[in-house]
Amino acid sequence: MNPSRLLQPVLLLVALASISAYAIADANPALWLLAAPGAFAAWWFTRGTPPRAVARPLINSMLLAAVGWAALRVTRDRFEVEVFSEFVSLLIVIKLLDRVSSRDDAQVLSLSAFLAVGAMLTSNSFALGMVLLALLPLLMFAVLLQQIDAAARHGPGDRFGPKHGSVTRTGAG
Repeated sequence: MNPSRLLQPVLLLVALASISAYAIADANPALWLLAAPGAFAAWWFTRGTPPRAVARPLINSMLLAAVGWAALRVTRDRFEVEVFSEFVSLLIVIKLLDRVSSRDDAQVLSLSAFLAVGAMLTSNSFALGMVLLALLPLLMFAVLLQQIDAAARHGPGDRFGPKHGSVTRTGAG
């Protein structure tokens, strides 16, 4: 199977597993009931090879709303792991709507890893341990697929962009 096609569902599974891990750690089923369907809908809407992205003004307004919500929570509840982890959950859902390049996929994977760390800092329950036990190999497999996909998209000669050190002129003059 094509690594790019396989990466998309594995990326969704990693995002859902990390959201589930944090929802279990924080004993917050409302977060899971909102974020998991949102992540699935975002993935469904942008699926394809290459993935489609939502319009930039919509993404920016969603990010502004998420930052505003996090700022409100920080001023009300102080800066704690729970506030940061819920913010990261929102960022994962928003970032699943904005997957254009392999860098965007890597950002989703990084955010999922941060959310798993937030879950570990919040609780040490057996159920969380089981979810994290499933998440770790899935995350490693997703990182492997993302690296293969990035190499396939950019090719071996595109490591530094145009010839390193060369000047590119874009206009007359």
